[in-house]
Amino acid sequence: MVKIRGYKVSNLNDIVFSFKQEMSYFTDVPLPISILIILAASLCCINSHDGNFVFDDSEAIVNNKDVQSAPLLSIFENDFWGTKLSHKKSHKSYRPLTTLTFRFQYWLRGYLNAQDFHIVNITLHIIVSVLMLFVLNIILGRNNRKVSFYAAALFAAHPVHAEAVSGIVGRADLLCALFFWLSILFYNQCIFNTGMVWKSCSLCCCISCIAVAMFCKETGITAIGLCVILWIILGTFLMYTFSSSRSNDSRYVIMGFTFLIVPFLPASNIFFRVGFVIAERTLYIPSAGYCLLFAIGLEKLSNRWSSPKIFVSMYAMLILLFFTRSWVRSNEWKTETVLFNSAIRVCPLNAKVHYNVAKSAADLGNSTHAELEYKTALRLNPNYTQAMNNLGNLLKDRQQYIEAEKLFRRAVKLQEDFAAAWMNLGIVLSALKKHEEAEKCYLTALSHRTKYPDCYYNLGVLYLEVKRFGEALSAWKNATLQKEAHRRAWTNIVLLLDDLGRSREALSVANHALKIIPEDASMYFNIANILGKEGNFLDAEKYFKSAIARNPNNPMFYTNLGVLYHRWGKFDEANKMYNKALQINPNLQGAKENLRKLNSIRL
Repeated sequence: MVKIRGYKVSNLNDIVFSFKQEMSYFTDVPLPISILIILAASLCCINSHDGNFVFDDSEAIVNNKDVQSAPLLSIFENDFWGTKLSHKKSHKSYRPLTTLTFRFQYWLRGYLNAQDFHIVNITLHIIVSVLMLFVLNIILGRNNRKVSFYAAALFAAHPVHAEAVSGIVGRADLLCALFFWLSILFYNQCIFNTGMVWKSCSLCCCISCIAVAMFCKETGITAIGLCVILWIILGTFLMYTFSSSRSNDSRYVIMGFTFLIVPFLPASNIFFRVGFVIAERTLYIPSAGYCLLFAIGLEKLSNRWSSPKIFVSMYAMLILLFFTRSWVRSNEWKTETVLFNSAIRVCPLNAKVHYNVAKSAADLGNSTHAELEYKTALRLNPNYTQAMNNLGNLLKDRQQYIEAEKLFRRAVKLQEDFAAAWMNLGIVLSALKKHEEAEKCYLTALSHRTKYPDCYYNLGVLYLEVKRFGEALSAWKNATLQKEAHRRAWTNIVLLLDDLGRSREALSVANHALKIIPEDASMYFNIANILGKEGNFLDAEKYFKSAIARNPNNPMFYTNLGVLYHRWGKFDEANKMYNKALQINPNLQGAKENLRKLNSIRL
C-alpha cells in the first residue's frame, strides 16, 4: 500500500480512481466548464486563419526546398531554413520534426496553401492551452485548482502569443510546448505509479516527448531541467522544507519562476551564442511561468476582497482585454505590409523594421517607397550592409550605376564575405564596361559562396560581352550543374551554340533541357527557330505551337511562326500569325515590317 497525495491506494484501479478524483476536483469552476472557457479564450488568434505566408515564413517554407522538393533525408541534414548544418552561413537551428510537418502538409495538398498551415497552428495553440490546465493541476495540487484555471485561461488569451500562433514558423514553439507539457504529464505518472512496468512505460514516454520537443525546437531540451526541478520540489523540498500552507505558496512561486526562466535560457545567450534573436515567439513557453505567477498573485489578492464577484468580473475583463488585443495583433500578421507598418508604429527608430517595410514595398513593385525606407534604415544604422545591397539593387535596376556602385563597395568593405554584394557590384561594373574589375568581383563572390548559380550565370554574360565564348559556355554549364532548372542559363547555352554554328549541339542541349524544364516555352521556341533555319519547317511548326500553347501571350512566338509560314509559302497562315502578334503588341515593329513585305508579295 502506497500513499499518493493524500490517497491510500493498493492497486492500479485505486491509482486511476485517485488520479481522476484529483483531476475532477475544482474549487469554483468545474473541470468541463474550465476547459470550455480556456478553449474559447485560445481562439483569440482564429482570425489569422486566412492569412498569407509572411516574414520568416518565406524562408522557412515558401523558399525552402526541404518543404517541397528536396529528398526527405535532407530535412535531417539541414537547418530549419534549408541550409546545410555544416555550412558557415547556417543558422544552426535544428528543427527537423517541425519541417517534417510542413512537408507533410505540402504533400497532402500538393501545393503550399497558407490557410492550411494557419489552421494547424491555431489548433495546436488550443491543445497546448488545455494541456497547460492539466499540467498545473498536477503541479499545484487539488487545493489550488482555481489558480491553475486562472493561469491557463490567461495563457490561452495572452497577446504575446500572437506571433507564435499567427506566424507559421511559430509552429516550432507550439509543437515544442505540446510535447513539453506531455513530458511533464508522463513524468508525473512515472513518479506516482507503483508498478515497475507502468513506471518504465511512463518514463520512456517522458523521454520520447522530450526528444520530440527538442527536435521541434531546441528549447525542448529544457524539459529535462524542468522535470528535475519538479523531482526535487515534489520530493525533498515538499517533505522537509515546505510543510506549512505558507511554504506551499513558496513552492508554487518557485515553479512559476522555473517555467519562466528555464525554457528561456537557450535564447538568452548566457551559456552560448544562439542563431536566433529575441522574438515574441520565444516567449511562448516561458509565458506560462509568468501566467502562473500572476495567477498566484491574483489568488492572494482575491482572498482580501469581501466580494468575490467583483474580483471575478475584473478578471473576466482582463481576459477579454487580452483576447481583444490578441485578435487585433493576429490580424496584423495576415500580410507583410500590415505587419511591418504596425511595427513602425511601435519601433519607429528600429532599422530592421524599416528594412522589412522597404523589402515588402519592393516586392509589391513600389520602388519609390522602398528606396525611402531603405535610406531611413541606413540613416538609423549606417553599417546595415543588407540595406545597402538592396538599395543598390533598386538603383541598379534604374540604371543609376554610379550610385549603386558606391553602395555595393561600402557593403563589401564592411562585410568582406558578402557574396551577394560582390556579385551585384560585378553586374554594375560590367554595365559600366569595367569588365576586368567586374570579373574579379564575380570570382570573389564565388570564393565566398561556392554554390552560387546566379553568379555563374552573370559571369557567363560578362564573358559573352567580351567574346570569351568558351568561358561563357563553361560558366553557364556550372550554373545548370548547381541549379538544374536555371532557365536563363540553359537558354543562353542554346543560343550561343547556335550563333557559333553548332546547331546540332544546340538542339541536343535544348532537348536535354526540356527533360528538366518541360514547361519552359522559350526552350520550345529556341528549338523551333533552329529547326526553321535548317529548313525543317514541319518540326519547327510543331515546336512553335508547343511554345504558344505554354505561353499564348508572347507576340514574338506568333511573329516567328509567321516568318516560318512566310518562308514556307503559307501566306494566309503567315498573315494570321503577324496579325495575332500585333493584337498582343500593336507596336511590334518586326511584325509590322513582315506583314508589309507579305502584303507586297501577295499584291
